[in-house]
Amino acid sequence: SDIEGAIESLEHFRTGGVVAVSCGPAGDEGLAIIAETRLRDRTEAHVRAEVSRVVYEHFSLTPKEIVLIYTPEKLPRTSSGKVRRQKAKESFLERSGVAAFTRNEVSSDIA
Repeated sequence: SDIEGAIESLEHFRTGGVVAVSCGPAGDEGLAIIAETRLRDRTEAHVRAEVSRVVYEHFSLTPKEIVLIYTPEKLPRTSSGKVRRQKAKESFLERSGVAAFTRNEVSSDIA
């Protein structure tokens, strides 16, 4: 999606490692970002602010939640390596969610 591409253009994110999904009950849906990051030299708060800024500047949306994954290839993928967005969304919404992607390498924040 365009949102995913905008986030992937930031230096701390991998191409093909970002998923933007809707979250929340019908009628009160929001945006959640699940992203594999190469976070190294900046603080996590700075990276979250970058994600929020780029999404707001390009799409006038503010993510309700940003999930950062520090280990590459933890998002569910097809045999050809493409992210399985629906599976990622289901795991996130079930809240096996954050833990389903990886155990001690995930940081989640509600905006």
